[in-house]
Amino acid sequence: MREEEQVNGRTISLAGEASDICLIQPLERRELALLQNELDTINAAVEGKPYLFVGLMITDWNGELSPWEAAPVFGNKAFAGNAKKTLDFITEQLLPHIREKYQLKDTTRFILGGYSLAGLFSLWASTRTDLFTGIAAASPSVWFPKWDEYATQHPTKAKNVYLSLGDAEPVTKNQVMAKSGPNIEHLHQLLQTQLGKENCILEWNKGGHFQFPEIRTGKGFGKVMKGLVTH
Repeated sequence: MREEEQVNGRTISLAGEASDICLIQPLERRELALLQNELDTINAAVEGKPYLFVGLMITDWNGELSPWEAAPVFGNKAFAGNAKKTLDFITEQLLPHIREKYQLKDTTRFILGGYSLAGLFSLWASTRTDLFTGIAAASPSVWFPKWDEYATQHPTKAKNVYLSLGDAEPVTKNQVMAKSGPNIEHLHQLLQTQLGKENCILEWNKGGHFQFPEIRTGKGFGKVMKGLVTH
């Protein structure tokens, strides 16, 4: 059963129960309509293993989740580069609130993840803090300007990372977004070098970017919770 509450003026969506695993996901309001599908996908993957899900509502997607400023890549909405403010809210306000509310143990594992720009934010956040043991980045926006160079110079602090991409996503006339294919392959290689091959996997999904995002994200969280076991 899901519920919503306010944390210092920001809306969060909660599901599940107090557990040794807590999933954190930046969400747009429209994603709530599909959230149960995502949770069902996670439940099926982990076969009923308990977890707490915390969705953080994002009102300015391009602004709140972009790690640095960048010009518009599609449409006319620029990227404001306010990811640090979002991460600071998560680490300094949201997580302490969740720890107290659910009396979480110090051994609780926090897994950060999301879809598209939220997936990129999760990958970026893992280079800034070691609070997240796992990252579930489904179709992350690794085409983001200067991301490939950043990832090369800033290792992740997570222990497990899941990556995915739709096989049609790199097939686009937009030259920036077409970099998603080679960039995610490069990132996969980097992370396997940093973490070991068994601790980072890349899965390719059929279709483009807007097909079944909630299922892809749920699959990612499930894989990280299970330790990325693929056999």
